[in-house]
Amino acid sequence: MIAFLYDMIYTIPLALSSVILLHDFLGAGSMHAAFAAIICCILLILFRHLQVRGRIVLGGGLGALLAGAAVVGKTELLKEGIWVLWILLIAAAAYAFSLLASRYEIARIATGAAALTVLVILMIVSPKTPKSVFILLFFYVSVSVCEVIQNRWPKEGHTDVKKHITWMCPFLILPFLILATVPVNDKPYDWKFVKTFIKEARIRYEVILQTLIPEQSWDSDTNMGFSDRAVLNGHVEGDPYTVFTVYADADNDYRLYMGGKTFDTFDGRQWTKRDTAAIDYRALDRIETLSAILSRDPEHIGDYVRSVYLTVTYRGLRTAHVFMPPKSYPDALSNPMTETGGDLVLKSGKKADYALRYDRLNRDNPVFRELMRDAGDFDEDAWKKAVEQYGGARKEGLTTAVYHEYRERIDRYYGERVELSARAQAFLDELLAGAEDDFTKCERIEAYLGALNYNRTPGELPDTVVTGADFVDYLLFEKQEGFCTHFATAFVLLARSQGIPARYVQGYSVLTTNRNFEVLSNRAHAWPEVYLQGIGWITFEPTPGYKKTSGWALTGEAGELYTGYVYAERPFGDGVSGSLVDINREDAWGDGGKEGDTQSATPAMQIKWILIPLSCALLFLILFVIADRIWRRVRYRRMGARDRIVTLSRQNLRTLRFLGLKLQDGETLHEYKQRAMETVPVRLLDFVDGFEYVIYGAVGTGAGGAKADTMISDMEQSSTMVRKYVLSELIGRIGRTFLRRREK
Repeated sequence: MIAFLYDMIYTIPLALSSVILLHDFLGAGSMHAAFAAIICCILLILFRHLQVRGRIVLGGGLGALLAGAAVVGKTELLKEGIWVLWILLIAAAAYAFSLLASRYEIARIATGAAALTVLVILMIVSPKTPKSVFILLFFYVSVSVCEVIQNRWPKEGHTDVKKHITWMCPFLILPFLILATVPVNDKPYDWKFVKTFIKEARIRYEVILQTLIPEQSWDSDTNMGFSDRAVLNGHVEGDPYTVFTVYADADNDYRLYMGGKTFDTFDGRQWTKRDTAAIDYRALDRIETLSAILSRDPEHIGDYVRSVYLTVTYRGLRTAHVFMPPKSYPDALSNPMTETGGDLVLKSGKKADYALRYDRLNRDNPVFRELMRDAGDFDEDAWKKAVEQYGGARKEGLTTAVYHEYRERIDRYYGERVELSARAQAFLDELLAGAEDDFTKCERIEAYLGALNYNRTPGELPDTVVTGADFVDYLLFEKQEGFCTHFATAFVLLARSQGIPARYVQGYSVLTTNRNFEVLSNRAHAWPEVYLQGIGWITFEPTPGYKKTSGWALTGEAGELYTGYVYAERPFGDGVSGSLVDINREDAWGDGGKEGDTQSATPAMQIKWILIPLSCALLFLILFVIADRIWRRVRYRRMGARDRIVTLSRQNLRTLRFLGLKLQDGETLHEYKQRAMETVPVRLLDFVDGFEYVIYGAVGTGAGGAKADTMISDMEQSSTMVRKYVLSELIGRIGRTFLRRREK
């Protein structure tokens, strides 16, 4: 065992570092190549240390596996499996070098120096060399240096250098394992661990500050971050830090809006909230959207909305507000929360960790845009159907009466008409000329405001601005610049002037380049939402530079929106990335066909690739066992009396090893018998006396006389008895162990 481990210590680092460097050339992934290299090294080392029968079994079994694979798909094996042969050759070369290094010190020193030279060359020529290559080669050099020192270190007692190196190896590996956990960037070293420490310290500082002095932290209107007040200031500032993390099981929109609080009333300088109803606005809003889809195209819901599961964990944020995308599922929330005018507030404190589902809208697809342009009342049957299919645990409360009460509150708090100045009204009339529906009007307002200038420090509002109409005039005709709060406010006021209900929302707007991401404080944002009758609340983006299209190509397939409501854990792993559909291409919107028509291998083909090679290997092993038994029997019959007795005795000693009765180094057969008598019946050990008798030379190598024949007969009976006893004892031990575990 020591010799096997010793060879692995020298062989695997050389082979692994070689295949990792050459995996692109080999046409294999780095993980596949590394795994194949390790397997090849182990097989080569096993082949060297096994006896003849073991080598036949190993070599023949592998040959049978390859033959079976060739039977299944010879062409595929030659095209796609040739890289395994290259890795085998690399592993063989590494093993040859390791043998030289283990036998000759000059070879060990030469290979260590060569490894250092390769490392220096790689650092100069290829700065993007994988870290694993450096770790493996440095480990090889370290082992070589340790063995050189061991060879020059006088020892007494245990002087086996190979054993010393093998036992030292875990201590040599430990620092390299620690080094492997340190992240490496392709760019020049940037002291990431220091920055991470500062970042975490900043998060802790913000949480403490928000707890002790809330008016000076996230809740201050000029500090960069979310605020539950909405004062239009002259500037925002602050260093960004992580406020919460988000995990998703599917692609989000490229820009994801996480609303925290909505506002309904503007006095010319700040927003306030009068609506504090406990009505489940989010459930009603979602059912309204689904009712419109069911009324229009009930067979293709997946072309309009898709369900996404999110988990949110607050880190540098201490607030009772719950941040959720539009069209979220209240039924899927795991923490107790209260409704207040369409917002959700945590009951259990200000440190949140919650999960939810939301309906991602195919917002900029022509079919959904047409749905929004044609918005209007739907019949009661569509509402009932949406409630029945998607109402979840709260569907009993989602009646049409509650919906009509909800509509009245929207008109009262968010639909109050804003009277603009004559100049602003004339400007707006010209801007909206020809627009026949509310959605088109909102799009034109959004486009105009989005073409103005973004400025994080536009200056304070003049004292003359005391009403909403004053603010519109100031932004449109005087300043024409600002940041998100200015543009969102102007949009809401202009929409309301047209009789379109709208509200002001504050939260976070995040660019989601993958499914799992951190949200920084500088992603705090404000935006407007418009209520389109018969559709529900729709998000718009008037802030210059923030508008991003979102959606996906049509599948042309029928499908449900989602199944189930409550999710006890994430149905996905951390680090899963997703790709977004590029909806800006001319051919992005398809009316049929499927994405990803490539068909994978059929289950039958996959089973053949497994069963046939394994069957070939099993057939070889069966044939080998049969042939081996025949050969042993023929060879046994050709033996003389002494050789037969020795063979049977050694066979009995090997069988008794299964019971832990191994002949120790330096132990005589008589001493072995005395020790074994404490474990097994003495009759099983009668062969020991015959073995001693033969060893002392009483029976020659010839056929022998009657006494030899009698001894052989006794030995054969003893061998049969030993096998039966050991087999029954092993079965009994297994049964007793099973019963004890069942009793526990």
